Amino acid sequence: MASSQPIELTRSLQEAFPRKLLEEFARRSKLVKRKRIFDPVRFFWALMETILSESCASIANVKRAYERLTRRPFDASEFYSRVGSPVMVEFLRLCLGHACAQVFPEAQRPELLQRFTQALIQDSSVVRLRDKLANRLPGVSTPAAFKINIIVNAGSGPPSKIEVAKGTKAEVKFMAINSNLAGALFMADLGYYCHRRLARIENNDGFFLFRLKDNSDPAILGSNLVHRGRAMNLAGRTLRDVIGLVQRETLDLMVEVEVNLKGSPGPIPAGGHKMHKRYWRVVGLLNFETGEYHLYTSVPTRK
Repeated sequence: MASSQPIELTRSLQEAFPRKLLEEFARRSKLVKRKRIFDPVRFFWALMETILSESCASIANVKRAYERLTRRPFDASEFYSRVGSPVMVEFLRLCLGHACAQVFPEAQRPELLQRFTQALIQDSSVVRLRDKLANRLPGVSTPAAFKINIIVNAGSGPPSKIEVAKGTKAEVKFMAINSNLAGALFMADLGYYCHRRLARIENNDGFFLFRLKDNSDPAILGSNLVHRGRAMNLAGRTLRDVIGLVQRETLDLMVEVEVNLKGSPGPIPAGGHKMHKRYWRVVGLLNFETGEYHLYTSVPTRK
């Protein structure tokens, strides 16, 4: 039986992006001068259909979906030229901003996030290109690709930064840590995980929430939770040592992490960079179906 999730997602997209809205975005971005040549509405749905399908989300598949929806062929070079044009980027930027505003409406901003000046979410996606572009835009798992990196403020909705780079660029290199992160909560996936950059977020008075890497094994200083009965003393052990021993629904620990600040901005200290100790919080939520913990590094308990 097919999953109902794609059907529900398609219905939500149709409600969020009516035809009049997409046509307005096309006018504002100057994507279309003559609709009879290129239909932005059908292009948008061809793009969504390709992304939601199980097949490879390539530009060629978007073109085939567009031709099926319009019921007429489209010149390949003309199609690729339109997809890569600045006006198309602006059209998709407007669509993405609207989608983010739907997901994170300001009126429904969680009270927890109001404790932070910003709640920033960073993620990236890889778009496969034709193999002939491999010399200019090399990929990792495919010959040619480019990577889109997006930072969204969950409190305001629209993306605060969009960056496009070669498909070979590592996610962690998209992270720009500066004083603008003071008081902000920064969230990203494993591809952005780096102790040195997390330390820089802390140095700029920011906070972070990341999934913990499987090979990360910090030393436990103590628990932030009080357990009744004869609770196991976890202090002095490492995280991976106790994961298979404890049977708690929630773990909330303070841990000690050694960070190498080599490569950080600023002058190199006398004698070179040394390992620094940082004291961070780790929260683990037990998955009852698998018996495993989903571990996250988190903000201090005062937040």
